[in-house]
Amino acid sequence: MRKKKFINMRVLGKYIGLFSLLLILSACSSKEDLTDYIELKYYGIDTRGTASYVIDEEAIVKNIFDIDVNSVEPGSISSETIAEVNDLSKSFEINLDKKENLSNGDKITVTVTVDPEMTKRLKEKSERVFEVSGLPEGTKITAADLEKNVIVTFKGANGKGIVSNIDKTFESDLSFLNFEVENDGELKNGEQAKISLTQETIERLNDSDFILDGDGSFTVEITGLINYAQSANEITNLDDIKRMLSEGINRKYKNSSEQYSWGRVYEINLEGIFYRQFEKKVDEGFSWQSNLGDSNGNLVGVYSVKEFSGGTEGKLNKKFTIVYGFSNLVLDENNKVNLTELIEISKGYDDTYSLESVLKLMEGYNYMEFK
Repeated sequence: MRKKKFINMRVLGKYIGLFSLLLILSACSSKEDLTDYIELKYYGIDTRGTASYVIDEEAIVKNIFDIDVNSVEPGSISSETIAEVNDLSKSFEINLDKKENLSNGDKITVTVTVDPEMTKRLKEKSERVFEVSGLPEGTKITAADLEKNVIVTFKGANGKGIVSNIDKTFESDLSFLNFEVENDGELKNGEQAKISLTQETIERLNDSDFILDGDGSFTVEITGLINYAQSANEITNLDDIKRMLSEGINRKYKNSSEQYSWGRVYEINLEGIFYRQFEKKVDEGFSWQSNLGDSNGNLVGVYSVKEFSGGTEGKLNKKFTIVYGFSNLVLDENNKVNLTELIEISKGYDDTYSLESVLKLMEGYNYMEFK
């Protein structure tokens, strides 16, 4: 009869104890993958999203050190453990290969690098791929939207027009939109004015929930600018204005009490008639009627004037040059000027100015002589 073989329980116990110890040591030496504790957060809108990461620090401390940070009691953790937790928190670098201009469906690779000198608890190298999701679509702004919701008005002279107001009627919060106008100050009726968002506004839109579709410009027809004749000969009732010019200068320098020595007698000579379509800003000094430079549609005469005393002696008191005429010669559809809307203008020059100097000044103010 064969003898049964019995297992030496003492030896088996030693093997079991050794195996358990190896399992325990293996468990203690296992390293956590930090990417398992990383979550990506997405901000902005689709195609212009941004990403950042957050780390579940509570879970790391719980799983590695078996510490519940929400219920830990003061003084229950050793200083060595606290130091190890602090070292672990400083031991890693996290890199995202994409952070900006993200679209839903994009892939982001997160790479973790750990300094093994600071902690043995984390894997030295780990990597994880995340897919972007949840970014809302932005609100598009098209050229048609701009044209519909931006109201442009014009003012000034036809050919020298400017934009006077740009009003916005958007329902959404787009009050920050600012615009610039191409050729502002040179606008003409019937042409198209190009209105564009400023570069600063475009950059601000790129940081918002709005998406600009196009270059941010639109056009609008220019209307409402005042018509002034390019030359005086275009004015159909020019003779009426010339007559008013002659009557006005004679009223301004009308003889008075000429039979007495203290009276005044004037000798007026017309040296030329001049017209200018557009204003030219100049510094003429203070005078309530010295607007020869800063008005449109001006027709003036240059006159040499001598003032004599009255009576039989007729002594020359003074001589001077006067520029006298009208501004605001606005044309209607028939190139006719409304005489009731003329504005009287004048500027006097004493005898320190020669006639030639005054005529040169007129040229400098952009006046052209006509017959």
